[in-house]
Amino acid sequence: MYVHRQALAIGIVVNLLSSPTHAFGKPDVIAWSDSMSQTLSSARNLNRPVLIYVKSANCGWCRKMERSTWSDPAVVRAVTQGFVPLKVDGEQNLAWLDKLEITGFPAVVVLTASGEVLLHLEGYQSPKDLLHRLERVAHTSNSTNRH
Repeated sequence: MYVHRQALAIGIVVNLLSSPTHAFGKPDVIAWSDSMSQTLSSARNLNRPVLIYVKSANCGWCRKMERSTWSDPAVVRAVTQGFVPLKVDGEQNLAWLDKLEITGFPAVVVLTASGEVLLHLEGYQSPKDLLHRLERVAHTSNSTNRH
């Protein structure tokens, strides 16, 4: 009986830890949207900027950024709490590359809900570097939204 309860308890803990959201509602992953119209609508409703991550399936730096940067708990928290995230495959959406003036992958673009560019980055961004830039954008965006 004791072994059965212990196995059940271990199973529950493993299940909680493997879910995208741990106890207390703290997200472990970024819930990327794939729809620009839904993202802009959410950004307007939440009064948050849009964070667009443009990647390519064949991009080694994109894979590294997904493994290290986008999975970093501080980055996940910053993006989840301060932005409306959108992930775009640049090779599948060539019009986006022209529209956002992207010449390389990975790219991160932050827009206001009305489409004004607040940040444009190309190339791999470490968690520390991206956090620093996102904090500056969030601060600028928040002070602009208050006026």
